[in-house]
Parts: sequence; C-alpha cells; structure tokens
Amino acid sequence: MTTARRFLPPPPTGTRAPRAVLAWAVGGSALIWFLHLLVAYALVPIDCEASGPRFIPLVTVAGALAALSSCAAAVLVLRRAPDPAPDHRIDAVRFLARFGLLLGAIFVLAIVLAGSGSLFIHPCRAPA
Repeated sequence: MTTARRFLPPPPTGTRAPRAVLAWAVGGSALIWFLHLLVAYALVPIDCEASGPRFIPLVTVAGALAALSSCAAAVLVLRRAPDPAPDHRIDAVRFLARFGLLLGAIFVLAIVLAGSGSLFIHPCRAPA
C-alpha cells in the first residue's frame, strides 16, 4: 500500500464495479470476435459483387471498437477494485480484470488481423 493511500479514507461501500461489467471485461472481446467472424463471413457474397471491399472493413472497425470497450471495462474494474490484502493474496476481481485486459488485447488484434486481409485481397479472388 502506498503512503498516499494510507492516509486517505477508505472508499465508500458499493463503489465496486458491477458483476456485469466484470463479465463484459472478461468475455466481451471473445464474443465480439465470434460475431465479427459470423458477420464478415455473411458479408463476403455482398463484397464479391462490389468492385472492392465495402462492408468487411467497416465490420472490422466496429468490431475492434466494441472489443476495445471490453478492455475499457477491464480498466474500470481494475480502478474500482479494492486494495490488495497486505499478505499479497491474489484478489479474484483484480485477477479477472487483468485477464480480461489481456484477452481484450489479443482479441482486438485478432479482429484487426482477420479483417485487414480484405483490404489487400479481394474476398472472391482465389490465390494464384
């Protein structure tokens, strides 16, 4: 515990982030990644009729922003989590928030990498 926190009064009860926010922080980015794959796969025939990629990059940007919202939820949970115990036990809320932040970063990267291919390769063009 830092010296500044030692002299501050404890936070009022009930300031902990709700469980739904913690659930979104841990599983939201994976859900968005799954939905991104489904929607992008469904939009391939529409993009095939167009001369270039139209909807898949938009879905990718929207999915990446939604997955970033789960990272923001993880940061919110981390900031609202109570101080760790003096005996350095692992707090479940802090652990889940850090795990959600790591998962969020991985899934944002996966969404961006999966969707960025349509910018360089037309969805219907077979590889040579």
